[in-house]
Amino acid sequence: MSSEADRWIVIYYRTVFAYRRRFYEMLAQRIKARGYRLAVITADEKGHSSPIPGVRLLELGAHIRLSAKAPDISGEKTALPKGLLAALKDLDPVAIVTEDLIGLPANLLVVYHKFRTGTPYLLWSLGPHILGKRRSRLRFLVEPFLRVLRGNAAGFILYSQWGQDAIDPRFRRSSTIAPNSTVTRDQVADHPRTFPDAFTEDTPMRLLSVGRLEPHKRIDRLLAAIADAAVPWHLDIIGGGPALDNLQAHAAKLGIDDRVTFHGPVYDDSAKRGIMADAHLGVMPGLGGLFIQETLARGIPVLCGPADGTEQDLVRKTAPLLYMEDHAQHKVTERLEYLARHPEILASAADAGIRTVRETYNVDVMA
Repeated sequence: MSSEADRWIVIYYRTVFAYRRRFYEMLAQRIKARGYRLAVITADEKGHSSPIPGVRLLELGAHIRLSAKAPDISGEKTALPKGLLAALKDLDPVAIVTEDLIGLPANLLVVYHKFRTGTPYLLWSLGPHILGKRRSRLRFLVEPFLRVLRGNAAGFILYSQWGQDAIDPRFRRSSTIAPNSTVTRDQVADHPRTFPDAFTEDTPMRLLSVGRLEPHKRIDRLLAAIADAAVPWHLDIIGGGPALDNLQAHAAKLGIDDRVTFHGPVYDDSAKRGIMADAHLGVMPGLGGLFIQETLARGIPVLCGPADGTEQDLVRKTAPLLYMEDHAQHKVTERLEYLARHPEILASAADAGIRTVRETYNVDVMA
């Protein structure tokens, strides 16, 4: 058991994503100033991640790992970590923060720990799937477990103001906003990028997409839409993943492979910044919330549809013409053509976006 001097707050997250490390470090510093310590428990195998300053990292490994092939879980993996109850007993935390839907089945152990010890838990990252999106068969199967999980939570941590406004009346529990971000305030660009008076063959509209290439990102739809666009353009795609080969073949079939550059995964930040520096517009027809705020932080506007809820605050409120509830192929084509004829709209959206990220959507606020 931990000593009485160790008042732990535990976060369970299935893995330590590299983009979360600065958040954990900053959060540990802030809760330490309040007399607590931070432990992060994951289902990663031991040695998966290097130490995080100020954080006790417990990589438990997993008994099972499940790939959730459902549209409302975004194809992500969930896991049952080894020894989770023993770790919670040893730490004896004052509170636990755990993931929502994707945290199953580990979250059921958190609920059991709550029943056994009275330790309150908060649910983090409630996604848009609870707000009316089409539910998969898998989702119906786990619905009873979710009712127990959410019904016994002490409160919710939401990604966006939009999410809080939508969820509060439904669940009638306390909630707070931790805006989903990977960018610290000092990483936000000083100024939005500039735009030409018109896009021409010599100065085409530079489009950008960043992120792991998976079917739910709908990059295939984007390729088909820009293939029909009657404006000069070039598309840069940063990222690898299971859909890469099919997307390259799709671009060749559409006859646009000479105007699409697949850069693959780019892990060097300076190289990534160099590619992004040329972009006039980020485009994400499918799920991709972190891409939106990262791109806006560079001073680049984003054309997007429904994602993780943050797009409602980042794009829909600040630049409504760049938000598309219906991102059917022909509508994306029409919107790109319209924006190409009105670069002043892009300039205004870039200014609003960078201001919102600097003031609200950054890791400093999230922590």
